[in-house]
Amino acid sequence: LFKENLTKIVKRVDLVFANEREAAAFTGGGSPEESFKALASLVPNVAMTAGPRGAFISFNRVVEHIEAYPCKPIDLTGAGD
Repeated sequence: LFKENLTKIVKRVDLVFANEREAAAFTGGGSPEESFKALASLVPNVAMTAGPRGAFISFNRVVEHIEAYPCKPIDLTGAGD
């Protein structure tokens, strides 16, 4: 029931922002690339984070991959920003 309702919502939005695990759970995609591609086929704008693999962005159906860069986390208790 949750996925059914979420699918209805996604069909009506302009932007989906998700991490790779959320995207895979929703789309059934195996790899981050597959999950991103599935989301990007549903909505015009997608931002999907993929940890050390960076982020995948689709804006008005123009796709970009942004590489991650190494860093030393300072505070792991926050929301990741």
